[in-house]
Amino acid sequence: MFRWYEYWIKGIDNGVMDEPAVTVHVEGSRQYVTGAQWPPKAVEHRPLYLRPRHKLSFEPEPMGAEHAVPDGFYQAPLTVTDKVEILSWSTEPFTEPTEMIGQGAAHLFAEIDQPDTNFILRVWDEAPGGKRQLVTTAYLKASHRELDEERTTEGDPYHPHTRAVPVEPGKIEEYVLRVYPFAATFLPGHKLVVELSNDEPLADAHNALLPPDAFHLPVGRPVTHKIYRDAAHPRGSCCPSPRPGRWRRRSGPSRTAKPKGACRCPVARWVKGICERTSRDHHRLRPRGALHARPRRPRRRHRRRLLRHGARLGLRTHGGGRDGGRGRRHVPQGRQDGRRPGQTHRGGRARPG
Repeated sequence: MFRWYEYWIKGIDNGVMDEPAVTVHVEGSRQYVTGAQWPPKAVEHRPLYLRPRHKLSFEPEPMGAEHAVPDGFYQAPLTVTDKVEILSWSTEPFTEPTEMIGQGAAHLFAEIDQPDTNFILRVWDEAPGGKRQLVTTAYLKASHRELDEERTTEGDPYHPHTRAVPVEPGKIEEYVLRVYPFAATFLPGHKLVVELSNDEPLADAHNALLPPDAFHLPVGRPVTHKIYRDAAHPRGSCCPSPRPGRWRRRSGPSRTAKPKGACRCPVARWVKGICERTSRDHHRLRPRGALHARPRRPRRRHRRRLLRHGARLGLRTHGGGRDGGRGRRHVPQGRQDGRRPGQTHRGGRARPG
């Protein structure tokens, strides 16, 4: 970031525009991947299906709705309970490093008994010892399930969020959650765990350090959720997996050629103007070469106002005020040192503030 500012604001040709446009750190493998655009690699979305006994599999469910009973949970309002019900599914331990880079989509066929609810999905990387690392998240309010078909692509749904459409209780609806971009490598022995809830846990491995305003607004009413995963409702999650041997590499000249003596970036011009004004004020207020600006003395009327305020509070103040600024000290009210309240050290009577 500093090199980018040096190039566009200071005009230093440091080669930052010749570097790849995208540099991402891959969790798990702890490597950096570069590319000309996001995702940095050519990916293909592989479906990951919900299966019985809270399992995830790359093979769909063969049984119908009469045999594949839906998963479900009941969430009471957080005004009457502190427990957040969580429904989870996990894969079998990976036998080889599996890399996933990009964004995805979670397709859920759900039935609720209220006009609205929240779908909060979190993806974890679980190590053999039980330690977990949050990989990515997805959020969707049921009443905002509408999709823009023209802007929606595979693995990247687009919700316009222009209106709220209440859900018909008892009806099975498809909800497509946009999984936020991520880059992770699941090492051998690790599991991919998907959690679904109505509210966010107040304290867990991820939320313990978040501020109070980082949580989503709870529903505020009891909701029963049924998640269908039979052959008629086979959708699960679309995970972005890089295609082997295919990288998106940038070729050709640099992305943007900086003009000589001018900047075409409006943001850079705006920031440069602020820097110039700040620099002028800085040199006007502080001598050149000084490490710290010398604090200015308050104006006379401000000093008098502060001294009068201190006298009202019974504080010792030096000079100023309505006594002419002759260096007298006001004595706190109620002192037991032989002087009357309000009497000065010189024996005079302090004027009222």
